[in-house]
Amino acid sequence: MGTWGVKLNQNDIAEDVRASYKEKLQNGISNEEATQQLLDEYEGILDDIDDGPNFWFVLADQQWKLGRLLPRVKEQALSWIESGEELKLWYEESKKLGDARRKVLEQLKEQLNSPQPPEKRISKKQYYVCPWEIGDAFAYSLSSSLAEESGLSGKYIILQVGAKHLWREETGEVFPVVRCWMSDTPEFSTDLSKRSRCIRRTNWQRKDGNFDYGYEIITNSSRSVPKSLVYLGNYQVYRPDDDGANFVEEAFGVVWKFFEKRMIEDYAKIFK
Repeated sequence: MGTWGVKLNQNDIAEDVRASYKEKLQNGISNEEATQQLLDEYEGILDDIDDGPNFWFVLADQQWKLGRLLPRVKEQALSWIESGEELKLWYEESKKLGDARRKVLEQLKEQLNSPQPPEKRISKKQYYVCPWEIGDAFAYSLSSSLAEESGLSGKYIILQVGAKHLWREETGEVFPVVRCWMSDTPEFSTDLSKRSRCIRRTNWQRKDGNFDYGYEIITNSSRSVPKSLVYLGNYQVYRPDDDGANFVEEAFGVVWKFFEKRMIEDYAKIFK
């Protein structure tokens, strides 16, 4: 376990548990079920003297603050505090650290034994569902300093939706899987010769002699989609002759923040 301080949240387990617990609640999972899922996920460390106490401490702390402290979580956290076993590890490091950790745990004990605040409302997280249709094409203008350094400033990445992928069943996230190519103009041309420089994510052939051309654009919300992206229309899906059969399965995931960088780098590997 990574630990960098005596406070409840200053270790890897605490960060992971806190984030996972909150995400489960945001996904509409009940407090009881979210707790049980965490217990199942962290079953292997619950009795471990290094990690087990931190799991119960941070979960109890988070549940109390949200007005959702379950009796069994409170009982486990207080049991570890009362045993003093976890505290011994800190005193083995130094008396100063042990005293500081003791103060943290005493404050947690006092908090857990006090009336918890009213249950706080947790807004359900809205996940991105791609509104684009298969065949939709867009133009992405290259104008960054990287594009200029690469001699591509003023050109366009044309991207077309070739598939839509359900990323996670439990959240319903749907992302577009696109093929991209370089263009001098912001238009979708039916002249395939203008699209012969289709960008592929790998520069090696698969066993079947084909290449991988798919890019799955991972998006947290519609706000992350570049405002400069220009819709060109819906067209018959273009697929290079040597495009592998596993277009979606072999697609490379990329977020919009790094989309241009990835396109330029992959283009340069093949055509420069």
